[in-house]
Amino acid sequence: MCSRPTRSPHTTERRRGPSDEVTLRPSSRLPRSRGPLAGLAVLSLILLATGSAADASPQAAPTTHGTAGFAWGYNNRGCLGLGSSAQALTPVPVNLPAGTTGMSAGVDFTVARTRDGRVYAWGDNRDGQLGQGTRANHLAAVRVRIPGSPLVIRVDAAGEHTVALARNGRIYAWGNNARGQLGDGTTTDRSTPVRVHLPRSAGRVVDIAAGTDHTLAVTASGRVLAWGRSTEGQLNGASGADRTLPTFVPLPPGSHVTKVAAGLGHSLALTSRGTVLTWGEPQGTQVGGTPGRRDVRSVARLDHLHVIAIDAGTDSSLALTRRGRVFSWGDGSDGQLGDGTTADRLTPVKVGGLPPVTAISAAGGHVVAVARNGQLWVWGANQFGQLGDGTTTNSTRPQRLTALSGAQVTVLATGELHTLVAVNRGPSQHPATGLRDGQAVSSSARSGSGWGWQPWTGLVLAALGLTLASAVAIRLRSRRQPALP
Repeated sequence: MCSRPTRSPHTTERRRGPSDEVTLRPSSRLPRSRGPLAGLAVLSLILLATGSAADASPQAAPTTHGTAGFAWGYNNRGCLGLGSSAQALTPVPVNLPAGTTGMSAGVDFTVARTRDGRVYAWGDNRDGQLGQGTRANHLAAVRVRIPGSPLVIRVDAAGEHTVALARNGRIYAWGNNARGQLGDGTTTDRSTPVRVHLPRSAGRVVDIAAGTDHTLAVTASGRVLAWGRSTEGQLNGASGADRTLPTFVPLPPGSHVTKVAAGLGHSLALTSRGTVLTWGEPQGTQVGGTPGRRDVRSVARLDHLHVIAIDAGTDSSLALTRRGRVFSWGDGSDGQLGDGTTADRLTPVKVGGLPPVTAISAAGGHVVAVARNGQLWVWGANQFGQLGDGTTTNSTRPQRLTALSGAQVTVLATGELHTLVAVNRGPSQHPATGLRDGQAVSSSARSGSGWGWQPWTGLVLAALGLTLASAVAIRLRSRRQPALP
């Protein structure tokens, strides 16, 4: 399902300071010796100057050094973050918030999470989904102010609402709330973040997922909470009244859930054993079973394949196995199942023609996958260029996105009709080791692997430089002093 919905950069200038203005000039106080100690002293001073300049950079506003953003697809109300509403059939550069380590997207809007736990958003804001306290759209990223300024570790968006998970296990939500999907006990839209009212017995939350009109959460004990729209049984496997407060999903005995994903009328859960649970949608096409069933149950076709990641499109589902294989099921009308047809599938089918995959992302009717070699593969709906191949033709089989060849994808997000990635175009291309939509794809982008200037580098080099300089001076003075009688 990917029909056009009826509704729904900033740069950092480094300031010059004393630590940046380091000029090396010959000094009369520096002995003009060609000995090895003198050479080391000079080298130390040079390193000290360089280190001082490098150490000064964290004091300035962070930059996206080594990371670039690209976006493509439907740019309604500026959801691509280009600063305009111009459409993009191929990837175009976009200025992502500095230090972006996670992204997610809904219908015509995008949210990003940065390394320091802040949240930014841009695009459509008619339902308050940008969290600004207004209904004005934004063509570029604006910061979302969450009460108490908690450190956000995950953010997810779908439909016209957003949910954020803080490190302390609390959940915040904002945007459209017509079906109670914000979990604050009301059906009132919120243009600023509100705290989700979790049951006292829930404990700490470790994962979240936003569906079109419902929301899911996973607790540290492996239980699942759901709230919002319940028409298709997406909350608890049985249709009923919408829920404005989180309630526990009745899971099969012994189930310990670690991750969740949500579509329009169905929900998915990944267990610690690598199996997949699913519920909702009376047609049965999305839940991998007999038509008409909505109850919570395992997707038997995947039971012995050890699934490591899941995601959901509007009416379809995806699973990624430990061996890098991708399976899909549900609605195939736009080719989003990747099996070369537009047929619906009641049970998972393997997506052919892919190299081993490390990350998957689905939204609306299109899918994006990251291969172990860093290549980007796309398939499904493409009416608005969301596949980024320069056309508006759907693709029923995976095709490589050559426009970003050679780039290492670090963050991946798919919206209803648009796609965004953060990539690292550094000279050293490392395989992506990612997770799923809304999370970092490459661990190197977050861990900062490799040696670099640290806060203590300047002090160490300063001590080394002074020590060597003193040694040189003492040695030279001893050579010039006359021998005692």
